[in-house]
Amino acid sequence: MTETTSGQLRVNLRPEHPTALRLIDVTVEMIDAHGEVAVRVQDVVAAAGVQIPVLYRHFGNREGLIQAAHVRRMQNELASFLEEGRERAGLAQNRDEFLRTFDQVLDVLFGPERADARFKRLNVVGSGYGRPEMEAVLVELQQEASGRLGELLKPAQDQGWIPATLAIPTFIAWLTGLAMSQTLIDLVDDAELTQGWIAMSKKTAMAILSDTI
Repeated sequence: MTETTSGQLRVNLRPEHPTALRLIDVTVEMIDAHGEVAVRVQDVVAAAGVQIPVLYRHFGNREGLIQAAHVRRMQNELASFLEEGRERAGLAQNRDEFLRTFDQVLDVLFGPERADARFKRLNVVGSGYGRPEMEAVLVELQQEASGRLGELLKPAQDQGWIPATLAIPTFIAWLTGLAMSQTLIDLVDDAELTQGWIAMSKKTAMAILSDTI
């Protein structure tokens, strides 16, 4: 924890200490399984193999721990998609291959297997309401993730595979918004509606990248 100019202690919501990470991992499992209400300090420290004062030293209180756990949930969700996107995009050797590869990346982004991840991400964002420090860290994470996605698209733009006029940050922000809104489609659980929504979204994204819109 660090001290602010007002003398209040501020919890590090992105700790690196192994014990703090162990406490966070246990808490993430609890939240994923049953929500914030399931998180009991006694259960967390018992599962992590530490004493309650250790938890307080790292996170101040239960609230600090929960916020750090939500941040980790966001990190996990973003990391899984970024890793797969990086692996796929790195295989392209020409424009056709890149567009084909990005079409596959969109399959992953909008795929039904990521429905749970999309819901968790929306849950994390909602949990940031009324928690300004957590909200600020979530913004940092999203900006970092957007920057890494931009790193996948920039070489393609430099090669002339996608339009030079395409504002990559704006395009990524748009895709992010699409993925977030898809949670509402997932909840409806209508296969025909879902397939149509994905097809329309992919067609629009690929038309932007191939400069046919």
